[in-house]
Amino acid sequence: MNKTFQLATRVFAILFILMTALFVLDLGKFSWMGLLTHLLPTLVLLGILIISLWQEKIGGILWILAAIAYIVIAWGDVHWSAYLLMSGPALVIGLLFLWPKSEGMHVPVAPMPEPGPGAPPSEEEPDNS
Repeated sequence: MNKTFQLATRVFAILFILMTALFVLDLGKFSWMGLLTHLLPTLVLLGILIISLWQEKIGGILWILAAIAYIVIAWGDVHWSAYLLMSGPALVIGLLFLWPKSEGMHVPVAPMPEPGPGAPPSEEEPDNS
């Protein structure tokens, strides 16, 4: 389950980066500067993903900071749904990268009960009778 969870987080991040790359289609008249301007958020998120692949905790924090940065940069200029569409997935990806991978991902196992009186001796205890 741990590997599946990590893979799903990374795939979700890649899909979000591909979604931001679609904004290049908004480019009216082609120019290299316009292309770079439209692809800059995609390149930043791609860099954050590369960092996240090596250091998940640092990457998770960077994803959350990217979500907050979008809200700060675009504050008042766009409809509230744009904040949800752009910052929401980045925030979720950041939280998924920060999710503890070793805890909470397995079913807890109940401890074995102590043998009662009259139970056969275990193999660990030698029978000295």
